[in-house]
Amino acid sequence: MILLTKRLIKILPFILGLTYLNTSNSQYIGRMALPQNDFTWNWGDETLARGGHRQLSMIGSESGFRCELDARMRITSRLSRQDIRNLENQIRNNVFFVQAVANSMYYLELQRDLGYATLNCVRPQVDRDADEEARANRETRARERAARERERRRARRARQDDDN
Repeated sequence: MILLTKRLIKILPFILGLTYLNTSNSQYIGRMALPQNDFTWNWGDETLARGGHRQLSMIGSESGFRCELDARMRITSRLSRQDIRNLENQIRNNVFFVQAVANSMYYLELQRDLGYATLNCVRPQVDRDADEEARANRETRARERAARERERRRARRARQDDDN
């Protein structure tokens, strides 16, 4: 009986973690479905965000979003500075930055290492007026070049006709 209880205590966090990940985030279907507009995701306890310094701060991008991650570990966290550096490298090396951050933060939260984390993602606005103006300038220059080339061809033909 005691042996069964010890085994159950060892695997219970794992089972609860799988249940938590499967029920809490329905966005996971192969690859994470990102929102269409700017978004901010938070993990952990917001009261732990106040005071102290950020232990994990990163900037990354995915699907046209520019994202900034700020995270703080709990005082009771078992993670060393090297562990946090390894986590940063894992996230940076992943092609899907947002998905890597989300998975890592959920895992850290389940392990009770994460105090608080915020992922703020914005989609940069393209200045359409400047793009339209630049396109109009390119078209105008192209028309002017075509008109000059047309005049050169006409002048060349006229000289050839005069020579004959």
